[in-house]
Amino acid sequence: MKKILSVFLLAVCLIGCKSNANIKEDTQSEQGEAVSGEWMPAQAQLQETISIAYGDYEAMRAFSKKCQNGEYADGQTVEIDGQISISPMGSASIGQRNEAAGEYIGTMLVVNGWTEDNYPPDETRVKVKAKLKRNEQFWFLYLTAEPEDVESVE
Repeated sequence: MKKILSVFLLAVCLIGCKSNANIKEDTQSEQGEAVSGEWMPAQAQLQETISIAYGDYEAMRAFSKKCQNGEYADGQTVEIDGQISISPMGSASIGQRNEAAGEYIGTMLVVNGWTEDNYPPDETRVKVKAKLKRNEQFWFLYLTAEPEDVESVE
């Protein structure tokens, strides 16, 4: 029950958090024309593939925070060797567990064409190659993958 509550709270946090650091407010330009609010990615160009090794909780924590704040480019390639977590609401995430502290940190994962029944069971170790995608409504980034890019590790 404690794990489920932790995952639920993390999901709520991911959805509810957004940073205003990358948002341009509605203002007027020097010429007097209106400038509308728009997404201002902190990093305009795609970087090399981001890789997170199995058990690297700190790297996952830093990555997840940057995703919450929209600090990566849309379309950025990410490879994670981690654990799947399925929330009570049916959404999935991939992340790392800090066993000593009893914590899990992850980022939402959507596998194209999959329903909840297609994902590996909760806490299964998987390797995922995915792309970051921006949530238009809440401004955070999440991961999308094709089914062939999700590999269960025995």
